[in-house]
Amino acid sequence: MNKKFLVIAIIVGALLGFLAGMLNIQLSDFGLSFEGLLITLVSFVVLMVLHIALHEAGHLIAGLMSGYKFVSYRLMNLMWMKHEDGTIRLHKFSLAGTGGQCLMSPPGDMDDVYPVIFYNLGGPLMNLLLALVAFLVLRMTSSQAIKNIAVDGIFIGLVFAFMNGVPVRSMGINNDGLNALELTRSPGARKAFWVQLHVCEAQSFGKRLKDMPEEWFAPDPADDLTNSLVASRMVFRENLLMDRHHFDEAEALAGDLMDSEAGVPGIYQGLLKCDMITTSLLSGKDCDNLADDGLTKILKSMNTLPQVVRTSYAIALLKDRDTQKAAACKRAFEALASTYPYASDLASEREIIALIDERNRVCENQSD
Repeated sequence: MNKKFLVIAIIVGALLGFLAGMLNIQLSDFGLSFEGLLITLVSFVVLMVLHIALHEAGHLIAGLMSGYKFVSYRLMNLMWMKHEDGTIRLHKFSLAGTGGQCLMSPPGDMDDVYPVIFYNLGGPLMNLLLALVAFLVLRMTSSQAIKNIAVDGIFIGLVFAFMNGVPVRSMGINNDGLNALELTRSPGARKAFWVQLHVCEAQSFGKRLKDMPEEWFAPDPADDLTNSLVASRMVFRENLLMDRHHFDEAEALAGDLMDSEAGVPGIYQGLLKCDMITTSLLSGKDCDNLADDGLTKILKSMNTLPQVVRTSYAIALLKDRDTQKAAACKRAFEALASTYPYASDLASEREIIALIDERNRVCENQSD
């Protein structure tokens, strides 16, 4: 467990202990009956989902109040996304390690000073508000069952608020609090944050990276790549190079981002490794140094992303020479494509898959 999260858990536990003492609540008050335990467990699960949903709703409300425009809202694998014609449609999309996400595009231009604190802290503030509501219910009710549910609500609300609001980084990913802190300190981070969210908006409208403004992805000598937001913008540049089929440049940039002290979030590191494997196989180079246990985990845990399935296809066809496995990967890609929300990503990946097929034909002709 991350030490910072352990500290947060201790703080939350101490707060709950303080509340129990202030309200003279005894552990025996909650009973050990089967019914009481069942109510507590069921309410815990339901309230967890509710807090995730309303956490993202908190970002949505705060974003709208700050002048942001709605892009998408996701809970578990259900994603509501705004399209270019203004309609909001339901899609299925999941991302390993996340229970939800609300994306909105900031106001102004790329280099403007735009509001960042309220949007980023809207989620944790909503969790705190829900914890307060649960506390008021606990004070007002005489029902033991409702008291049990209220305590669950207080605990989950405080944990979510502290885990997301107290600035920490886990697996290379900033939480909401750290994002807010870095965005107030770094013009480069604000620029990168603006770009990433506007890229997401453009993709929801069906635009490919290669059709977006060049300046969004241009490197800046002043960039601090130890900042995860700034480093993520350079990951988008690598994605742009892949979309343009500038594979040598993409592979070099991916290697730099992987090998340096760049603060690339864990999920992007996995996707960079996938691109490096694909570009190596397309150019006929050995990629054994990239095929480790970590790659196996990436291919399994992130197989809802077309970039990952495309890499599995490249490995099966060009490295393992396993046509049956390659065919299964292609079927998996088409199944994913039937529900995947970003048509622009699919168009780009289909072109790369066609290049993988062409490379395979060349290899077969050479072996004849």
